[in-house]
Order: sequence, then structure tokens, then C-alpha cells
Amino acid sequence: MRGLCLCLPQPYSAGAVLPLRQGRSAPAGGGSGKADKARQRFEARQARIEQEQAEKEARRQARLEANRKKKEAGPAAANTVDTAALKQASLDASKPTKRP
Repeated sequence: MRGLCLCLPQPYSAGAVLPLRQGRSAPAGGGSGKADKARQRFEARQARIEQEQAEKEARRQARLEANRKKKEAGPAAANTVDTAALKQASLDASKPTKRP
């Protein structure tokens, strides 16, 4: 009986007879949790990038305005340093950004 193999032909394929595992099949409700989480991560990332770009543009505009005022004041005022403004700019740049 050692070499006896009972391989009988089946009238149906194995997939038709055996039920599918519930964990592997797609849910009937529509979207999956993974897709929703990925979409949320993507949207949060896009919002963060847009906010950083807006902040960068605001800093650039402020810098251009300060340079324009400095040129209008003349060469004597260009040599003076506004330490309060430099300190505030340094503090603003070192603030941690709030992440969602």
C-alpha cells in the first residue's frame, strides 16, 4: 500500500468546489481601508507642500519689499543693520512646523 495513490478525476475544478478565503477576496462594499488611508496620506502631503510653498513665497515677497525699502532710503541707511528684524526672522525660521 505504500505506492498507492488515489487520484480520481473530479467533475468540477477545485476553485468551483472549495470556497474562496474571505481575507483574500475584495470586499463587496467598495473601497478598501488601504486605499482610503493612502488617499488621506496623499492629501495631507499635498496640503503640507502647498503650505510650505505659500510660506516660502511670503518670505520671498517680504525680502523683496525690505530690499526695495532699503534702496529707497539711500546708501547711508543701507549700511545699518536692523537687529530686531534679524532676530525675529531667525526665531520665525527656527519654529517647528505643526504636522497633522
